[in-house]
Amino acid sequence: RTQKQRSTNTKEQESTNAKEQESTSAKKQESTNAKKQERKWQSSMNTKKQRSTNAKKQESIIARKQESTNAKRQEAQTQKARKHKCKKKSTNAKHQHTEMVDTK
Repeated sequence: RTQKQRSTNTKEQESTNAKEQESTSAKKQESTNAKKQERKWQSSMNTKKQRSTNAKKQESIIARKQESTNAKRQEAQTQKARKHKCKKKSTNAKHQHTEMVDTK
């Protein structure tokens, strides 16, 4: 072989090596980009799930507060009705007593 032949072979080898290196780098970059995209998507999904969970918790809290308010309101109405009944009974008893006294 001549010196020229060796030089050409070396240049071809270097060129091939450079192309392989570029190809490998490009594949690595694609893989990295795909992983980044996957993480981004996963993060987005986690955020959506978290928002949904937070909204459900909020609805649950509001529902419980509403139930509590309704129960208190109901209890207040019941107490009011009881007081009213007691007064009515008391008033009726007084009337009956007076009527009895009057009839004697």
